[in-house]
Amino acid sequence: MPTQIRFGTSGWRAIVADEFTLPNIRRAIVGIAKYVSKQPGKHRILVGRDPRFMGEMFVAEAARLLAENGVVPEVIGEAAPTPAISYAVRQRKTSGAINFTASHNPPEYNGIKFSTADGAPALPEVSAASGSASRRSPAPTEGRPRPVALSQVGAVLAHEVVHRVVRLDRLARVAPESLEDVELHLTDLDVVVVDVSNFELPPP
Repeated sequence: MPTQIRFGTSGWRAIVADEFTLPNIRRAIVGIAKYVSKQPGKHRILVGRDPRFMGEMFVAEAARLLAENGVVPEVIGEAAPTPAISYAVRQRKTSGAINFTASHNPPEYNGIKFSTADGAPALPEVSAASGSASRRSPAPTEGRPRPVALSQVGAVLAHEVVHRVVRLDRLARVAPESLEDVELHLTDLDVVVVDVSNFELPPP
């Protein structure tokens, strides 16, 4: 019997190679793609990850499945924190983001966070709709991952996303007047998401 993939308020998490498997990942991604593609307009979805094991492969597989289901993936080429990905959703005006991360869970876990166009976690009704879509349109569960064609990828955004994250103690050493026109987005961590293109940061 297939695993019941249930997205909570902060996504779906499971143990890698137990329930977090390629067949289940494919089902989840296709469900999200089906939900997004039925909304009005054309759609782009950011695809990112944290540094956990096999994250790059999961991102590539998600990008391929999005493209095959009518959604343009914008791939973040390096590991990036969740707040930076959420910020990038709003800045780039995408339809949302798929983020492979298990947050604070032990290393044997991985997970999927789906954020909507406001950069926030998908509301329960959205998660339920994408789960229902995955059950109605099952993804291919067999076969090895295949690379996504570069022509199907909207952008590769490593620098734009990852380098907006700055530790608060480092930012505190910047002259206050240089931050007057800079938009800061605080998180619940000791980092801040910031556009650092207009001023020089002190060395770490």
